[in-house]
Amino acid sequence: MRSIVAVMGMLIVLAVLPLSAMAKGVAGIANTMHNMSKTTSSPYNASDEDEICIFCHTPHGGSLDGPLWNREMDDTASSNPLAANIAAPGYFTHYDSSTLGATAGDTARAVSTESLLCLSCHDGTIAVNRVINLSNRTPQLDATEPTERIRMNDQWVTIKEIGFPDPLAPGAWIGSSRDRLFNMIYNVGGDLSDDHPISFSYDAAYLDDPSGLDTTVNAAGKNVRFFGATNRVECSSCHDPHVDYGKYGTNAGDPAYTVYTPFLITPNTGSALCKACHVK
Repeated sequence: MRSIVAVMGMLIVLAVLPLSAMAKGVAGIANTMHNMSKTTSSPYNASDEDEICIFCHTPHGGSLDGPLWNREMDDTASSNPLAANIAAPGYFTHYDSSTLGATAGDTARAVSTESLLCLSCHDGTIAVNRVINLSNRTPQLDATEPTERIRMNDQWVTIKEIGFPDPLAPGAWIGSSRDRLFNMIYNVGGDLSDDHPISFSYDAAYLDDPSGLDTTVNAAGKNVRFFGATNRVECSSCHDPHVDYGKYGTNAGDPAYTVYTPFLITPNTGSALCKACHVK
C-alpha cells in the first residue's frame, strides 16, 4: 500500500510541475565550458583553482543580486581599462529592427537582474576570473595581484582573462559585437545589438504582434521560461548554465546530451525552441 501511495504521490507531483521543469537537460556543470577550474579539459581554465562553482557562487558574503553571487555588477573599481557598471541604466544597446514591436523594440529599457547575472561574465569586458571571494584553500601566488583575481592559463593578464572577446572562441558572442573586435577603444562591452532581445514583457510583446507570436501559455507549455508578473524574456528563458550538453566528460558526443547545446533549456531540434514563441 505504501508503495502505491508513493507512486501516486510522484505522479501528482509530475502532473503539477510545469513542463519547463521537466524538460531541462541533466545538470552536470563539470562537463561544460562553465567549468573553468583546473580540473577541466576546456581551454578556459584556472591554473590553481579546483573549485567549479566559485566562478559564480560563494557560500558566504556573496552579492544579493543573485543566488550567493560571487561576481560584481559594477566592475569600475577593477584594473580593467574597460570596466563599467553593467547595471547602470542605458549601459547596454539592445537589438532593434523594423520587425520588432514597440515592446521588444524599446532600446531604452534596462536589463533585468536575471540577465545581468549572465552578463557579469558575458558583458564583453568583465573578466571571468574576477570574483568577490576566493577559495580559502587556494592561496594567492602573487601578493601584488588583486585579491579577487584567480590565476588563469598560468598568467594574470591575457586577452581572455580581462574579458575581451576571443576571436577564436566558439559560439555566439554576448554583450559585445563582432563589428567592434578590433576597435578596443570604442565600447567593446555593453552591446547587445546583435543578440536576441531580452528583458522585455512577453505579455506585452504578444499584444504588439499576436499573429507573429504564440501566447504566453502556449510558449511556456513548450518549455520556455518567463520571469516576473509580466512574463519577461531573459537569458534563462532559453538557457540554463548548469546543463550537461555533451561537450566534455563521460557524456561527450552522446546525442541524448548534445541536443541541449549550448546550455539549452529544451532541445532546438527542428527549431522547436524558436517556434515555441515565434509563429512562422
